[in-house]
Amino acid sequence: MRVYALYVFTLILMGAAMRDWFIGACGLLLTSLILEHPDYPNSMLGVSGVNPWNILFIWVVVLWMTQRPHEPAAPPMPRAARLLIGGYVAALTIAVAMGVAGAWGGSGKGMTVGSLVMDYFLNPMKIVVLGYLIFDGAKTPGRQVATMTCVVVSALVTSALALKYRLATGLSGDFMRGRQRLGNEVGLHANQMAWVLAGTFWGLVAMVGLWKRRWMRWATAAAAALPGLATLVVQSRAGYLALGMTGLVMGVVRWRKLLILLPAGALGVLLLVPSVADRLMMGIDPAHSPMGQTQYDLEVITAGRTDVLWPPVIDVILQSPLIGHGRVSILRTSARGRIEAAIGVCPTHPHNAVLEVLSDSGVLGGGLIIAFYAGFVLVSMRLFRQWHSPLATAVGGVALALVTARLVTGVSGHSYYPIRSMFGLFAMGGLALRVATNAAATARTRAAPVSASTAALSLAPPRPA
Repeated sequence: MRVYALYVFTLILMGAAMRDWFIGACGLLLTSLILEHPDYPNSMLGVSGVNPWNILFIWVVVLWMTQRPHEPAAPPMPRAARLLIGGYVAALTIAVAMGVAGAWGGSGKGMTVGSLVMDYFLNPMKIVVLGYLIFDGAKTPGRQVATMTCVVVSALVTSALALKYRLATGLSGDFMRGRQRLGNEVGLHANQMAWVLAGTFWGLVAMVGLWKRRWMRWATAAAAALPGLATLVVQSRAGYLALGMTGLVMGVVRWRKLLILLPAGALGVLLLVPSVADRLMMGIDPAHSPMGQTQYDLEVITAGRTDVLWPPVIDVILQSPLIGHGRVSILRTSARGRIEAAIGVCPTHPHNAVLEVLSDSGVLGGGLIIAFYAGFVLVSMRLFRQWHSPLATAVGGVALALVTARLVTGVSGHSYYPIRSMFGLFAMGGLALRVATNAAATARTRAAPVSASTAALSLAPPRPA
């Protein structure tokens, strides 16, 4: 029944997009986080990859190309932004091309050319393209608010699903098995959910000041509790770290009083939600020590990253530090054999975004990727610090919260390449860039008459004495 409802909803969006393609783009954002749900149809008529989301995506792109010439013009993307985005796409493209060359050369080790192109280039590029569509189309405040709302509503749905399952099954017991079942139920791994939920919590807090009506402010603040609680119950230490570090960044950038409240809030969470403390203390045993010192089990604390995953990947990085080995190098290099010998199976990434980027793209490609995210953070921070525009502040706050959460969780297992849980992140990046570009163009327009009049006065001939 839910699948048929999805088909009907997609048809409604396609019909509405015929009048305004941007409605379809917002629909893509609304449904982006359910793509991995076990009930979501990944094929239609037996054709893999043909699903409602992809059909709507192609439909929106076609309508965008046909309707765009009839829309009001907007300030173009700044040159610096074009360079950063182009560098990011170039790093991704080159890494995939190197991976394809390795697969053709016999070093694929199970990775086919088709899977590399589809899963690691075409699907990620849809995320980048949707972000660009948001930049190009979010020209009015109405569209900007709609984009931001769709991003957070999508995350709120995921929060509700996570809370529903965790509260139904209980928070006690084997947390690893509980997290695995949660991932199977929602479709996203616990760590993938955690960064989205943590970023959305702070993003909703930033949106409170957007509304003029008091009831909307209270409703937004109440909605923030949903991803906040969900972050705690998914039992992801990366999520806890993202929740705290994102709040710290938001406090340093604008909300200075938050720096005082954060320690008290953290203490309250530990007291009220004991499962959080239990998860944080895994691998730390203060009870067993010959000298009364706390013992640490790094293998448990890092889930085997420091002992099993990272050393082989670091050795591979040192073999080609400048350009790397191409996408999914962990499966196509000597690191795979060493990891499989230790734990029997090799994951598709080294559970560290920086190591993944250096292994796949090297220092050169990794530098382009880090520069892209640095530009993302800078634009978001500047908007978040705006005092005269509640809309700019809200857009900057949501964008900064999401990108900070993503960067923080990258140290424990996420990727800085585009993956399915990042549709909202890239959409907010495009939206933040649009708002900043419009604001800069407006400032130049206001300053132009003053400059012209000043120049006219300076060029006027002096009056005779």
